[in-house]
Amino acid sequence: MRSKLRTLCLLSTVCFQLVACSRHPMSIDPNAPILKVAVMADGRITVGGSPATIDSLHASLKRLAEQKGVVWYYRERGQSAPPPQSAEVIQAVIQNRLPIKMSSRPDYSDAIGMDGRPITNHQRANRASELRPVVTSRYHSLTPKKAKWKAHGLH
Repeated sequence: MRSKLRTLCLLSTVCFQLVACSRHPMSIDPNAPILKVAVMADGRITVGGSPATIDSLHASLKRLAEQKGVVWYYRERGQSAPPPQSAEVIQAVIQNRLPIKMSSRPDYSDAIGMDGRPITNHQRANRASELRPVVTSRYHSLTPKKAKWKAHGLH
């Protein structure tokens, strides 16, 4: 119960930050390095396909932030209740002020739009860029940013 409450509070905070941000978003280099992060239904974390701990994830995200990279995030069973590690991963991404692409597929072949729905290939073909959550302020707020994802196969 306590774990669920903590996760709910953290996710509520992230949602509040999405709504509260009013700063201009940072630009994203379409050739930026990508770090693929997955959270399994049982709470296991993988980074770049290899098992990781929350501490090793923090180190990887810090290096990625120095390189001005992008996180690609996948959560197994995304429609069910998230494990507590999911909130920890998202909080670590926010702390490092990194842009994130959320995917509903373990191969990261799709993207989840700002409305929480998958962005289809038809939608990608009609738009040169998509809205993505991007960390922008010292308060770790999130805001949508049009970004060119052609280099990552998301056009």
